[in-house]
Amino acid sequence: MPPVEIVLKDINSRTELARQLNVDVKAIEYISLRADTTCKSTSCNLLAANNNQNKCPLCRQGWFPTPPIYNDDGELKKKGKRGYGLYGSKFSHTVNGSSVQACCCENELCLALGYSHEGMFCPPSKYDDCKEAMRLLGIEDNNTKETISKTPSNYRIAPWHYHSFNLTKVDGKWKHRDRDKYQDKERQTKLPFNPPNANVQDYIDRIGSESARGAYDDTLPSWVKQLARLQINNSTTSATTATNNNNKPSNTPKVKGNKARKVVQHAPGAPRKPPRQSPETAENMALREHIRQLEDNAKILQAQLNSKLDEVEGLKATVELKDKEIIQIKFEMGELGEEMLHLKDKLETLEQRKGTISYEEAFIELSWQHIEDKIAILGSHYCLLHLYMNYISYEREK
Repeated sequence: MPPVEIVLKDINSRTELARQLNVDVKAIEYISLRADTTCKSTSCNLLAANNNQNKCPLCRQGWFPTPPIYNDDGELKKKGKRGYGLYGSKFSHTVNGSSVQACCCENELCLALGYSHEGMFCPPSKYDDCKEAMRLLGIEDNNTKETISKTPSNYRIAPWHYHSFNLTKVDGKWKHRDRDKYQDKERQTKLPFNPPNANVQDYIDRIGSESARGAYDDTLPSWVKQLARLQINNSTTSATTATNNNNKPSNTPKVKGNKARKVVQHAPGAPRKPPRQSPETAENMALREHIRQLEDNAKILQAQLNSKLDEVEGLKATVELKDKEIIQIKFEMGELGEEMLHLKDKLETLEQRKGTISYEEAFIELSWQHIEDKIAILGSHYCLLHLYMNYISYEREK
């Protein structure tokens, strides 16, 4: 991103600061300054921010984890950085000078969450138990499962993959409960290890509801005043230097006519102005940014839907961006789903004949009703999303 021109002393809220920097307001929380490093941009003497290539927040807006990037065909061009969901700086790679290892899973929701500084877990040490744990974790690639199972001590699993009833917190860190056998998510099958098959979306919903209980804090971070003072001092020093230079007699002869050159001096600490863009170029950039955000939303929504559908075997959701405007959701049923449709037809035939319905047939009917209920719930979310997409399309046409 190009440098932005902001007078920090005139900024009154966190929301206004985020708007001026053209970033998500949640990204402001991730800024921390490097007390011993000055911005390396030309004519800028503000302090640099951590994880920002030795530049200040005004000269570069890249201190926070960036989301995935997709090309015009919807294919992944660049993978998102761990923590791109911006759920809080406590999920950053480094917190208070302490860094942690990333989770070994392939879950997109876990990637969006980030890192856990409240404890990480090694996979089971036994080969067979480790392979089963990797399957429960959702890792599909056989080579990856084999590699982790051979050297489990080299890998870590985040605590949100485990059920809370199998964990306990000691000194701020999550630990496995001391049990001979652990129950899975249905609390039926007992395993010799703690199964990492919890729903990550449930954890995200929980931390979202916890943050929603408190009032939104729109006050400015303390570093804004620090940089504002530097800006004022730099501007004052620059103005004094410019006045002294103007009062000095010039030893160079004056040049008149077309040969005269105009020299523009930039005050130290004043960010450079970004290059001017035509209205058409700016509109195209805004449109591409809208499309990129929609593609990101589609990927995240697909991960959320499939996470909710984990308990419905054979049912899978696919989310695609259609015509670069509308998010299309498809529900696909595997062999089990087709078999259930066939059995449902048989059940309806039996009901018409007023025949006796067996226990297995009744169970199929209940299972089918469970799927229908799930689809109805997801359908309501789709309707809301469709209305939102139409609103975005309307705003763009205006």
